[in-house]
Amino acid sequence: MDLLIQTAAAVEMIHTYSLIHDDLPSMDDDDLRRGRETCHRKFDESTAILAGDALQAKAFQTIAGDLGLDESLRLKLIAGLGHAASRMVTGQQLDLEAEGKELAIDEVKNIHANKTGALIEFSVSAGAMIGHADQNELDAIERYGQSLGLLFQITDDLLDVTETSESLGKTAGKDARSEKATYPSVIGVEGTKNLADAVHETAVAALRELDHPHQILTQIAEFIRNRQS
Repeated sequence: MDLLIQTAAAVEMIHTYSLIHDDLPSMDDDDLRRGRETCHRKFDESTAILAGDALQAKAFQTIAGDLGLDESLRLKLIAGLGHAASRMVTGQQLDLEAEGKELAIDEVKNIHANKTGALIEFSVSAGAMIGHADQNELDAIERYGQSLGLLFQITDDLLDVTETSESLGKTAGKDARSEKATYPSVIGVEGTKNLADAVHETAVAALRELDHPHQILTQIAEFIRNRQS
């Protein structure tokens, strides 16, 4: 478990930087995150930009300086995190460009496979890499991670239209007001719930290919699936 800590911290640094920047006036212009004022509201816009920049740099430094992992593994993790972070930015750009437009479901999936899914996919793959998984196991874990990222965004979109700001810890209904490309806006609430069921099953099916215990990973998928129930 100790071998995972610094890579996990690096992922959370990238995640937090992305949330700080996502909330900026030039992006989603949001006032609430995790039940508190967003960084640029609590402090100011310049501080928020710099805080995100610092977290991004620190993330790669954290993996590079992890002497508990050999150099070749650290290099693979840094490359993987960099790729995931760049995909996340691509997804954010696609998301901004899609505002106010009618998209097909596959276009929505592509946005979220990058914006949301890339970092989740890397997270599970990184754990498997640190645990010395073989290629077949890595392939299965990657498919699980892809499905998990998609599932998270599907349920997040549902929560945005079914929950309050108080329960979410962020501004509810903002996707609709911003005319974001979301699953409920394309296939409706019931269609989105059905899609969540199908994607959840795909995630769990990938885990069945593993010879190692995977109860925790199954529980994570269950937890995400049930967020909107």
